[in-house]
Amino acid sequence: QINVGAVLPCVKNALTPYKDVRSNGWQIVGSVDKRELLPSRAAIYGSNQGLATARAVWVRDHVLSGVSAFEPNSAVVSIVGPSNVGRKIGEAELQLDRTVEIFLFVDGDISKLHGSKAQNIMKPIVCPGR
Repeated sequence: QINVGAVLPCVKNALTPYKDVRSNGWQIVGSVDKRELLPSRAAIYGSNQGLATARAVWVRDHVLSGVSAFEPNSAVVSIVGPSNVGRKIGEAELQLDRTVEIFLFVDGDISKLHGSKAQNIMKPIVCPGR
């Protein structure tokens, strides 16, 4: 289970540089690992893709809903497949594929950014999940 109290301040901090930039939309991307779901999980989610979608929707509804600039009507939820594949993939690599990424689309003029230089806006910010 994700701890909203840990994630929300991190997400708000990550969005601070964009406070004066107009948003054109949001994309929330859930990812899957390559391991098959346990039967108990499959009964709930159906597939890894269903679980990834549930993760992304949960972040949209429980984390981003706490961000004042978030516009639910301009948000798209999507999923991606695993990055770590092969026969000798360990638990750490599998866990890297169990993420949710948040993308904010902004107008082309990024000169209004605060607290961040333009060269830093493409760097990911990793928020704790627990």
